[in-house]
Amino acid sequence: MGYESSGAVANYDGVSRDTSAHLLETEPEVLRAIRNELRSSYPLIKPWKISRIARKAGLLRFPLGLMIPGSTSAGGDGERALMRLLLSALRRRPLTIHALFDPTYYRIANPDLAGSRVPEWLHYQVFGRAEGRSPHPLLSVSTLADHMPGVPVVEVIDEYLGDSQWWSCAPSPYVDTEQFVARGPWDGRTHPFLQIVEQHMNQPWVRTDLLQIDSSSTDSTDNRSGLAAAVVLMDIGARRYGVSTPATRWPVGRVPSSAEPGLYRVVPGSFIARDGTAEAFTGAPRGRSLDGTAFLLATEAVMRKPTETITVERLVMLQPQISRDRLVSVLHSSSGSVAIGVSSRSQESVLDLILQEPGMPSGTVLPWGRQTAVSCREFVALESESTTDLPIYESRDDGSPPSTTALVLMATDRDRLQTDSRMRELLERGVRLCLVVDDDLRPWHHVLTSSRRVIVERALAGTVSLLIDPPEGGLWLIS
Repeated sequence: MGYESSGAVANYDGVSRDTSAHLLETEPEVLRAIRNELRSSYPLIKPWKISRIARKAGLLRFPLGLMIPGSTSAGGDGERALMRLLLSALRRRPLTIHALFDPTYYRIANPDLAGSRVPEWLHYQVFGRAEGRSPHPLLSVSTLADHMPGVPVVEVIDEYLGDSQWWSCAPSPYVDTEQFVARGPWDGRTHPFLQIVEQHMNQPWVRTDLLQIDSSSTDSTDNRSGLAAAVVLMDIGARRYGVSTPATRWPVGRVPSSAEPGLYRVVPGSFIARDGTAEAFTGAPRGRSLDGTAFLLATEAVMRKPTETITVERLVMLQPQISRDRLVSVLHSSSGSVAIGVSSRSQESVLDLILQEPGMPSGTVLPWGRQTAVSCREFVALESESTTDLPIYESRDDGSPPSTTALVLMATDRDRLQTDSRMRELLERGVRLCLVVDDDLRPWHHVLTSSRRVIVERALAGTVSLLIDPPEGGLWLIS
C-alpha cells in the first residue's frame, strides 16, 4: 500500500512568480469547483473532469488540499491515480495515492464507514472535510484550529496546506514543524509537513511514542482517532523505514481450545490469537499493549512480531472467575511445562504465589499486557465460573472471633467504610482489614490464608477464590 509523492511545492514548475501568485489565489475556487464535481458524480469519480477543471484555471498541479499526486495533464499521473483508486475500492483494498491521506487511518477513525465501498479519499473530499474529519494520523483538526484563529474549522486543513503563513504551525501535538523549518532539513519549497511525512517520519520531528502513550485511554469516542493514528503509524513506520516487520491485522473472533500444536500470540488481559483470528478476553479494554507491539480494536487486533517466543507443552488461558481447585487440577494434569495467560493484574499477582507453593508443578506466568509468542502442543481455555453462588454477607454477630475474619476491599473503595453500616460494624468489632492497592493481593496472602472467614467485595472475589482454598467459615460477598 505504497504512496506516490505529490511533488507539491510553493511555486509551480514552469510558471512565473507573478503567475504563480495568481494561481494560488484561485486555488480555493478550484477546490470548490472540483469538490462540487465530486459531489455531483458521487459515488463515482470522473478523473478527466477533475483534471480539466484544474487545467482551465491554469494549474499544472492539483491543490495540495485535494491530495491528488502528479500533474493535471490529460491522461497524466493525477487521472491515473484516481482510476486506480476506483478499482481498489471495488476490490475493497485501500489504496494510498497521496502521502497526506491515509485510507486505513480514515477507516479505523470513522467506524460509520464500515462496509462502504466508497473510496475513503472520496468520502473525505465530499463529506469528511466539511465534518471536521482528519485525513492523516498526524493532522489534527482541533490542533490546527487552535493555531489558526478566525479560520472556520471546516477550512483549516485547506488553509494549512494552501497558505504558507501557516506552514510552521504544528499540525498535531506529535509533530514539531516549527523546529523542522528552523533547524531541520527543510528544503524551503515543499510544504514542511508533507516533507516530514514523505522523508522524515523516523526522525525526532515526529513523536509517535507519545502518541501511542496517549492512545492508551481508549474506548472513548474522543480518543478513537488517537488510537487509529497509533495503529496506522506503527504500521507505516515498519513498512516505510524498516523499523520492524510490518504489522499483522487479524479480525476479532473465536479461538477455540485445541489439542493440536500451534503458535499463539498472547497479550494477557487483552487477547489471544492464532491462525488469522484474535479473541478478546472478557471485558478487555480497547487499546495498546504495554510494550507497544499490539493493539486491540473493536473488530480486529493489530500486531507486530513479538520479541520473545517460548515453547511449552500446554498453554492455559484464564478468564476472570476461576477457582483454585480447577486451576490446580489443570496444572497437575499437565505432562510437561505450562504457560499461563491471566485476564487481570490481580490474577498475575497471585499466580506467582500459587506456583511457589510446595508440590505445585512449575509454570510460566505470561507478563500482563505484553505480547508473547507461545509455541505449544495444547491450548486450554478455562471458562469463567460464576461467583453468584457465594453467600451475601449480612450485618450480624455470629460469635466468630473478629481476629479470624478478613474484610477485603479495593483501596479506592475505602470511603465505603464510613457509608456502609455493615462495614462500620465489622470495623467496630475489630476484623482484619485488607485494602488492596493496584490489584495486588500478595501483601495480604498470610492474612487471607490464616483467616477463618473472608468477606470480599465482588470485584476481588474471583482472585481471592483463586489464591486461597475456601476457609472454614466460608467466603462471603459484600455487595
